[in-house]
Amino acid sequence: MEHRILINREGPTDISHLKDRGAIARQLVLSGSGNLHSCIVSFSKKAHESNIQKELLFIKPLHERSEKLIPHLPAYPVSHFDYCNIQVFTGSVSNDDEIYLMVYCMENPGT
Repeated sequence: MEHRILINREGPTDISHLKDRGAIARQLVLSGSGNLHSCIVSFSKKAHESNIQKELLFIKPLHERSEKLIPHLPAYPVSHFDYCNIQVFTGSVSNDDEIYLMVYCMENPGT
């Protein structure tokens, strides 16, 4: 099942609802008038747990004309993280634009 999560550019986005669902980061999608070519999404756990943080680079494929970015590591699992933050490297994003993290959740992650 595919999920679309609106990324908060002002601070962390809560993704804890993906816990134990076998979620895999698929792509970032920009909706609006801006353009996005590359960015880093940092995934982290809650403060009272271990201070684990992992970063995932999203890049625009050379042949792609739309505003979809793909992760540099395919099938990157994100179920064990609670939050994500975005840092835009190249492109211009306006205040009215929305950035969505697209994840795929397995129906039965244990099987």
